Amino acid sequence: MAVLIKKDTPITFKLTSDGTKSTTNLTVKAGASSQEAVIVEGFKVAGTGLSKVNATTVEDWLNAFPSNAVSFNVKRNTTGTTYSFSILLKGLSDGNYYLYVAAWNSSNSSQRVVAFNWTSVKITTVAPAPPPSGGGGGAAPPSIPPPPTPTPTPTPTPEEEVVYSEVVTIEENVEVSLEIPQEKAEEIGVLSLTITVQDSMNLEVMISKLESLPPEVPEPPAGKVYRYVEITFRNNDTGEEVEPSGYIEFKVPKSWVEESGHDPENVVLMKYRDGWIELKTEKTGEDENSYYYRAETGSFSVFAIAVKAVTPAVTPTPAKTSAIVTPTPTYTPAVTPAKTPTPTPEETPAPPEKPSLWKSPWIWLAIVLAAIVVIVTYWSMRKE
Repeated sequence: MAVLIKKDTPITFKLTSDGTKSTTNLTVKAGASSQEAVIVEGFKVAGTGLSKVNATTVEDWLNAFPSNAVSFNVKRNTTGTTYSFSILLKGLSDGNYYLYVAAWNSSNSSQRVVAFNWTSVKITTVAPAPPPSGGGGGAAPPSIPPPPTPTPTPTPTPEEEVVYSEVVTIEENVEVSLEIPQEKAEEIGVLSLTITVQDSMNLEVMISKLESLPPEVPEPPAGKVYRYVEITFRNNDTGEEVEPSGYIEFKVPKSWVEESGHDPENVVLMKYRDGWIELKTEKTGEDENSYYYRAETGSFSVFAIAVKAVTPAVTPTPAKTSAIVTPTPTYTPAVTPAKTPTPTPEETPAPPEKPSLWKSPWIWLAIVLAAIVVIVTYWSMRKE
């Protein structure tokens, strides 16, 4: 941020208090402006806590100055690793000014202003040189060039813009709801936080709107992302990071959901912690302009308000209906090749049977006659 403030601007400070911490306030009014800027509210710097001042806080203070006595710019021009500002001088009155340049390291919750520089400059309105007269009376006196504007100190580019921060006193294991101011909620989409911590402490909460993801964080596996935010907590007394659990209430414009052609029931809050996690998200309501949601988380980190990546259902192409004809096989009898008859070996005729001598009647006749001869001879010999 770069700011020009006129030196001789009358500034009125007003401190009010009824003797208690919560009612002690400090306001400032510049010149004849009717608007007061709250510097300290209840011992908190513009409601952000004594340890936190960001560009948004300073803008709120500068709004109390007359428009012809202050000019500021939070946009920067980038050339390589060099960052420069251009401040609009139109409308500023001539005179001496203070030029302030400051930078915040929003990516590190333990750091605040990391670069600051100031110097004095003078603004003088220079009238254009009159054209030369036709009588040749000589050249017009040269105009006095304005003093060079000092080059602001290059400042690092913050990777995120802190939109809301606050320090609250919280008791252990007591659920606390933090309502985000409406103008901040419109910018980041987060409406409220409900948190619980395990120890009593002065807890600082910081919500940042990320213009882009850090290099080490990949794109989430979502259909479309509406916004990236980072929510961090730390113990304001010790500087240590704290990991509460709780709920996040957020909203999404209906125009974004409907123009993108998405179903509002598919809006989800995703958290990055060693990978993207889809949190349990429920739609709690809607009005004319927005859909409202509530998501549960066990810790806080980088979040993406997105639409679920819905894989379109693949409708199978119906198969063409056709009668399935089972062909009837044609029976072809197997042709058994004729067997070559095995030649039967010719039977060798048995040799003719030799005639038996006993089967001849003549043999028997001869035997009988011989027996008769023997018997007759025997009886003849006995008679002698």
